[in-house]
Amino acid sequence: MKSNLSFIIPNALIISYPKAGRTWVRMLLAKYAEINKMDLSKEMVASGHWSVAEALNRHDLTKKKIIYLSRDPRDIVVSLYFEWTHRKKKFKGTLSQFIANYFEEPIHHYNQWSRTQVKIFHEIRYEDLHSKTNLMLKLLILVLGMDYRKDVIKRIIEECSFDKMREIEKQGGGLLADYKGHFGKHFKSDDPESFRVRKGKVGGYVDYMTPEDIEYCNERMKTLCINK
Repeated sequence: MKSNLSFIIPNALIISYPKAGRTWVRMLLAKYAEINKMDLSKEMVASGHWSVAEALNRHDLTKKKIIYLSRDPRDIVVSLYFEWTHRKKKFKGTLSQFIANYFEEPIHHYNQWSRTQVKIFHEIRYEDLHSKTNLMLKLLILVLGMDYRKDVIKRIIEECSFDKMREIEKQGGGLLADYKGHFGKHFKSDDPESFRVRKGKVGGYVDYMTPEDIEYCNERMKTLCINK
């Protein structure tokens, strides 16, 4: 049975475009809650992929801390392509065709949020989560107003490694099974590209895009004021 969602930390929102690392952050926080014996029927902080307009319909942003998870849009579009073609079957076509239709959307989403006047705006980059996981998790915990427990951080990070998260997904979703997002569902065990926890590689887009795709993306990023 799915839990009714209520939120322990009411004054913050975690926002991201899809495939920018929200599942990983939610798992890190769920592990933190588990270790600190918090109520695991509740998600620690409201999170979503909302646009500013959608968030305004749900929340008073003047009273919220906004934590925005960003990621290189080239990696986002590749990950989203596999999500839509291998898991959700929402798109039929090549990666190049998908890029032509959807590449600009995560950039517009980021630009919209970064320019919005809100109470507090913190950006956490997916790339920094990889290279400085300890520091970024500490920042996240402190921004959310929780007590920072240095003694458990290493354990949390180890238990939320991509290899372990892949196993958790295979087994049905674990701590995130009842949360929105269907973690632990829709994958095919014989199709590694169908998992929500797929690869998580920084700069992995180069393994899938053609040189022409990369040139197109780079030019659009320059035009739309994204520096990566």
